[in-house]
Formats: sequence, C-alpha cells, structure tokens
Amino acid sequence: MKVSITQGGTIVPVVTTIEVDSDVLAAKDAEALRKLVERAAIGKQPAPAGSSHPAQPDRGGYRITIDDESQRASVSLPDADLRPETRELVDWVSAHPQATRRTSPLGR
Repeated sequence: MKVSITQGGTIVPVVTTIEVDSDVLAAKDAEALRKLVERAAIGKQPAPAGSSHPAQPDRGGYRITIDDESQRASVSLPDADLRPETRELVDWVSAHPQATRRTSPLGR
C-alpha cells in the first residue's frame, strides 16, 4: 500500500508531496500504517458538504491518496476540516523517516 499526501494552498506558493510505501517498511511500521489508513477511512466516508469553518486562505489543505493493490481512494480536505483520525495519518506519514518528499512551485 502506498500513501501519498500532497499539501498546498498556503500563502507560500509551494506544493509538498510526501509518500510512504508499506512494501519498504518494517513489518511493525507497515501494520501501523495499515491501521491508520483503516481508521482514517479515506474514500469510505461521504465527502464533506463544505467547511464548517470560515474561509482561511493561508491555512492550506491536503490531498490524501491511498493506493492499494485492489483499489485507489483519494480525498481533498482543507486543513481545518481534517478529522483527528485523518490528522493522525497525515502526521505519521509526514514524520516517518522512510517517507519520500518532493517540493515544487505551485502550478508545476
């Protein structure tokens, strides 16, 4: 399973993508990633009807994509609308030492 998190939309015109692939993780980390993905339920919950927070253009947002052998699920969310389970997944992937990172200027 591969988890890809793209963050952008802040006042800084940069897009950052962080990916982690369970195939290259230790068994313990691969299991932790699987559990986090299950709890976050990416692609299994209804899309948010709209932010319950006032517009905050400098807060940015995330596009989270889960590529599994059998399916691909993706969701885009503003930072203010991340559920705790989704935030935990984002934080874990972002902090993992085996995650790959790419940064590019916005629009490229």
